[in-house]
Amino acid sequence: MADEGVIKDELTIAAETGNLQKLQRLFGGGVYEATSRKAQSACLSAANAKQAQAVIAFLQWGISPNIEDNDKNRLLFVCMRRGLDTAVTMLIEKGVDLKRPDTEGNLPMAVAIKSKNIPIIKELLRAGVDVPHGQLDA
Repeated sequence: MADEGVIKDELTIAAETGNLQKLQRLFGGGVYEATSRKAQSACLSAANAKQAQAVIAFLQWGISPNIEDNDKNRLLFVCMRRGLDTAVTMLIEKGVDLKRPDTEGNLPMAVAIKSKNIPIIKELLRAGVDVPHGQLDA
């Protein structure tokens, strides 16, 4: 288990389990701030746990759509790779940077095309993203 020995706080646990009621209570309790590293980490944990509604709750609370983990993995790409289409749509609505590549140099459209994710391809096209010529394998 990768997290063995790591003590998780209640925000991260609520995020990873998709406990929206608890998240809302914690958001309003004044203990956590949307700009804190702990809140950003919990949001990324929700994405990694495939908890799309929890990610959306964090975004509605005010977390930046452009957050990333310690390894520079951005929330957008974590959501895309986990198939969290509704969260990706919300990220686009919240103004996520669609011109910044992932850690491997892939732009969002290239990732969506490679994974054959038609709903996200459509969302990216609606957002004005071009098909990245030269980034796609034949």
